[in-house]
Amino acid sequence: MAQLNDGYYFKSSLFSVTEGEDEQTNPGIYGKSLAEWLVEGFTNCGYTNLEVIAEDWGWCIFIKEDEHSSMFIGCGSLNTDPDETLPEEIEWHVFLFSEIGLLNFKSKILNLLGKVDLHAPLQQIDKDLRMIFCDAGINLSEQ
Repeated sequence: MAQLNDGYYFKSSLFSVTEGEDEQTNPGIYGKSLAEWLVEGFTNCGYTNLEVIAEDWGWCIFIKEDEHSSMFIGCGSLNTDPDETLPEEIEWHVFLFSEIGLLNFKSKILNLLGKVDLHAPLQQIDKDLRMIFCDAGINLSEQ
């Protein structure tokens, strides 16, 4: 697995918590509305066949696949109690990662030999991600 950085953190009242969405993740972990919003933004950038998947740590967007790897965007909140937290106080986390498929033995060997760059495909996705947030007036910070 490869990541460009630890991701981006921000607060915004643009995203909501829907009742029961953390039943598909872990208690207090949200981000479905953020993931759906990002799918719309990336679709407007020309990306196709995006899929939102619930994970225990939050919500994952399957965004792209190339010859050697698959690229994803992880979305989530930092442990949040929506009954006690105002929407504008929720801290959101977004991060990009890529991984070689479990059964893609050729790519795994090429990766071990240093012949597969897992970071390069993420760079354009990162650029588009930052543009989507900038266009919405959301300031991202790295930690």
